[in-house]
Amino acid sequence: YGPALLAAPVSSWGKQRQVWFPPGEWIDIATGDSFTGPRVTRVPAPIEKLPLYARSGAVIPLALDPRADDLALLLVIGDDPRQTSLQLLDGTALTFTPLAAGEGRLQVTGPARRCRLQIPFMRSVAARLEATELPLQEDGAAFAGPATIALGWTR
Repeated sequence: YGPALLAAPVSSWGKQRQVWFPPGEWIDIATGDSFTGPRVTRVPAPIEKLPLYARSGAVIPLALDPRADDLALLLVIGDDPRQTSLQLLDGTALTFTPLAAGEGRLQVTGPARRCRLQIPFMRSVAARLEATELPLQEDGAAFAGPATIALGWTR
């Protein structure tokens, strides 16, 4: 997914490795740890874990069941999220726009389908679909797309 993900493969035994982070805020998708670039940083890198980072504001589509048309969206938000736009092969467009501090908007356009939004590493998240509160559970919030979702969060 181009500029949204940064993988730092582990190629030798060791407990750490150096990673160059491009400009912006990057979130470790396993731990939620935040790194700000541009800079080189030493990070934990056991051989059994791939260091994988997402740019703050990244919307990452996931296929939880390849036989279903459902779409799971992983929205990775840090302290300084960036606007993100992504066009999927089926015509679905995903746009995350940060607004004021701790607020943003996610717009999903394209074919009608069931969606699930997951926002990890937040202490509290509020999501509204038009005037309706979206209940966020441990596995995310379900909604039918296309949709525009207003978000508020505390990291």
